[in-house]
Amino acid sequence: MHRRLLPWLILLALGAATSGCHISVDMDDSTPVKTTTRTVERGSAEYVHAEVHMGAGELDVTGGAAKLLDAEFRSAHQPEVIYEAKGARGTLEVRSPKQTSWGKQGENKWKLRFDNQTPID
Repeated sequence: MHRRLLPWLILLALGAATSGCHISVDMDDSTPVKTTTRTVERGSAEYVHAEVHMGAGELDVTGGAAKLLDAEFRSAHQPEVIYEAKGARGTLEVRSPKQTSWGKQGENKWKLRFDNQTPID
């Protein structure tokens, strides 16, 4: 008897878990894809904690930058780049803007080049 109830219990649990979810699909393609660049100076930091929060897209991370970060973004929705240096520690965050949909203009390519001198965790 328990074996016959298990599939129904799983379906009931999945239904309850997803009942509050909302998925928005935006078909507006009026936001053009554009390329922007950002450069971040290291400042007084001797090491940097870096976080990258990216949704769907193409991410290319390499070294060889002249500054802490040389970045190029190709997207309709430009990411946020936040950097703060406090004493010997720097904190860098690169993240997609908060939104629920990307519309038809789904191109999202990031090229992040970090310098070769700064320790990054």
